[in-house]
Parts: sequence; structure tokens; C-alpha cells
Amino acid sequence: MGKRKKYIWFYIGFSITLLFGVLFCFAKRTFNVDESLSYALANAPGGWITYEPNGWLQKSLFSNYAVMGTPFDYSQVYFNQMNDVHPPLFYNLLHTISSLFPGRFTIWYGLIINLISYLFNACVLFFWTKKITKDEFLSFLVMLLYALNTTVITDGLLFIRMYQLASSFVLLLTISAYNILTDSEIHYRWYFLLFISIFLGGLTHYYFYIILALTCLACALIMLKNREFNKLFAASIIVLVACGINVILFPPIFKHLFSSTHGQNALNSVSSFNLNIDRFLGYCKNFVLGKAFAFVGIIIASLTMIIGIRDKKKIMCISASFVLIYYIYLTVISQISMHAVNRYILPFDIIYILFIIVCIYELLQKNKIIIYVITIFLILSNLSLEILNDLVTKCSWEYAEENQNKVAVIITEEETPDYSINTLFADLRWYLATGITQLTHKFENDIDKDFILYVQKGISFEESEKYLCRNISGNLQFDLQKDIRTTLFDIYYVSVK
Repeated sequence: MGKRKKYIWFYIGFSITLLFGVLFCFAKRTFNVDESLSYALANAPGGWITYEPNGWLQKSLFSNYAVMGTPFDYSQVYFNQMNDVHPPLFYNLLHTISSLFPGRFTIWYGLIINLISYLFNACVLFFWTKKITKDEFLSFLVMLLYALNTTVITDGLLFIRMYQLASSFVLLLTISAYNILTDSEIHYRWYFLLFISIFLGGLTHYYFYIILALTCLACALIMLKNREFNKLFAASIIVLVACGINVILFPPIFKHLFSSTHGQNALNSVSSFNLNIDRFLGYCKNFVLGKAFAFVGIIIASLTMIIGIRDKKKIMCISASFVLIYYIYLTVISQISMHAVNRYILPFDIIYILFIIVCIYELLQKNKIIIYVITIFLILSNLSLEILNDLVTKCSWEYAEENQNKVAVIITEEETPDYSINTLFADLRWYLATGITQLTHKFENDIDKDFILYVQKGISFEESEKYLCRNISGNLQFDLQKDIRTTLFDIYYVSVK
């Protein structure tokens, strides 16, 4: 009974995390092209699914994203990833789950992977924070700061790609590195955890290796300063062996890093030495704890490092090091990534969330109430429950099913509308539509009955209305469908009289 009471804040935190995690998953209403590509790479021969640009697509045809051939065919997954630009672990997991239900497709196959990782991270954060701070209530708050963070939810939990899974392996990597640095003796369990984290993380996403390199550099400097040569040697061997095994298991890593389009763009960005300030600020604008905190965090970490060095406090120096590593990682990614999207830095966000609070704790450890207030403020300022409103909205594919016998017209600003069918229009999930057009193009459809109109957000509805009225005979009445959720489009039911 005493032990249960001891962990009462953990049970409360886990219950909240589980409840909201499941609710967020049920509220998912959008489907990015990369998410559909996750299923195609995991389950479809060749790893890419295309459709004719005109006409409705029946929901049943999306079974192509399910396992339609041989279940548990990992050679197919390997081949798909060999010709793509990512390691295979996430796709193997997705293929395994899909193989348990051959011929069936649901977004829950991918969501369940993310949900398990999300719950795992939240639980580990609680116990790790408690180990460092010895404060159970603060550990509870850090757990919620992660679990209820809008960026974590939208770019991790609900985005069916490998980034949420990668965050779990980054977490394990950092735990092993932290304990190796803080333990006075060599404990082999941390070296084993280091090996597992590198082995799994390196097979999940290539950005993991950037995090690994930065972590190794910081740890090596600390070990050299403390003259812990045995630790440095043992850790170095583990890192080299784990990376070597990954290369043996998945040789295309070199092709992906040096010959692929993404790899070439990254190498060109690095070799040019031109700092892309706009992209860096783009990441800061959508920072995991808010735009303002992106720069406040640098001040907090620097101050913690200075005091830690002055007072010879190892915990302060290590905690500040991981926060500063995060900013270096953010800078590197902002230069080599093609777009400033949060999911690229999401795997390291969890480490930042933990150690920025630890830094604050170390700076203000005699004022726990202030620490609690600051953490609660960060939770509330980075919490968005708007997505739960989607629980009462209709999925866009359900609306498509209901209106399969009607024409759909999509107005987009894309220069290549046919290409956007497999990118932007993936948000509409279950169908492709006729009448894809731009305001600057001649309208080529002859429509004499009611139709569904999708207007890309950012395009003036008034201009779209005038454009259609000029090109379609009859009186048009536009009815905005407010209860349908898509990411990039507003939906109207248009009556033709």
C-alpha cells in the first residue's frame, strides 16, 4: 500500500497520458502524403502507389496500402527501403502489424506504434526526472509537459512516420550516456543500453546519427576533462560496433547518405558554408516550448553551465550540455533539411524538455514553488486541446464516400496540379477528384449538377466563387461544410440551379 502511495503522481500522470493519447488518436482526421507513403513502403511491392488523375477512387482501392501479397515478407520491405531514403526498422514494424490483418487497412496500425512510443517516453521521463531531482511532483509535471505538448502530439504521436519511434531511441541513448557520465564506476547495463539505442535508432532514422555524433562529442570532452579514459574507451568501442553492425545489416546507408537526392542536398548545404538564417528562425518560430523560449533556453543553459563549472557541479554541467547540444542539432538540421518542419527535430525535443527543466531546477532548487509555477506555465502555454474538437467532425473520406456520384472540383495554387494529386490531395485520403484547376487556368469541365468544391486554404474564396460563376452556367449556391476536417482545404457543397 505504501509503495502505491509513493508512486501516486506517476499513476495520475500515466492515466492522463493514456487518456489523452487515445483521445488524440481517435481525433486524427488528416492524412499527409508521407503517411500514406509509410504504408506503401511497408506493404506494397515497389513501395509507391499511384492512381489515374481523374475520377473518384473507391475506398476499397485503398486496400493497396494493406498487405495484399505474402504476410511477413520483410525482403519486400528491405527492397522498398533500399530504393527509398530511410532505414527499415519502422517499416518492418508497420509491416508486421499489417501482416496480422492481411487485406485490411487502417490508420491504427501506424498509430499504435506511435502510441506505445509516446506512453513509453512519458513513463521514462517521470522516473528519470525523479532520479535526477528526487522530486515526484516535478517529475509528474515534466511527464505532462511532454505528453500534452502540441508539437509532440501533432508531429509525433499523430504523424505516422518514424519520428516518434526515433525519439524513444534518442531517449535511451541519452539515458545511457548520462548514467555513464555520472556513475563513478563502470556499470555494464548502461553500455548495453547504449548499444541497443544505437542499433535500433540507427535503423530508424539517419538524423539519429547526427544526435549520436553530437552526444559522443560532448561526452568525450567531459570524460577527457575528468580523465575517465576507461569509460571513453569502452563507450567508443560500443559506438563503433553498433554502427558497424547497422552498416552490415543495411548497406544502402551509404547510397542514401551520399548518392540520394536528400543526401546530395545535405552535403551541398554543408559544403557551401552558407548559414540559412531564415530556415533556422523557421524552426525557432515553431519551437517545442514556444518561440520566445527558443532563445530563453540558451540563456538558461549557458547560465547553468557557468555556475556548474564554477561550483564543480557535474549534474549542472551535463544537463546544460544536453540543452546546448539540442541547439547545435537544431542549427545543423536547419541547414541540411529541405523544409523547416518540426518533425525533423522532434526526436530530440524530449531531451530538451527534460534537461531545460533540470537546468531550471538546479538554478532554483531552493524555490520549488517557483519551479512548479514555471513548469505549469510551460504546460499550459504549450497545450492545445483544439484537436479534440475533431472528435465531433466527419472524416473527409466519409464525406467522399457519401458523395461518390458527384463531381469534385479542387482549386489549388500549385503550378503542377497533376503532381499535387499524390501530395497535397493525400489529405483527402480516399479519392482523387476531377476538375483540378487553378484560378489562372481555363476551366475545362462541363458541370450541370451539384458538385463538391475543395478550395486550398490561402486562396481567396471570393475569387474562387467568381471564377466558377464565370465558367459554369447556372446559379451557384455555396455551402461551407464546417464539420469536415482537412489540413489544406476548405470544403463546400455547391448547388447548381
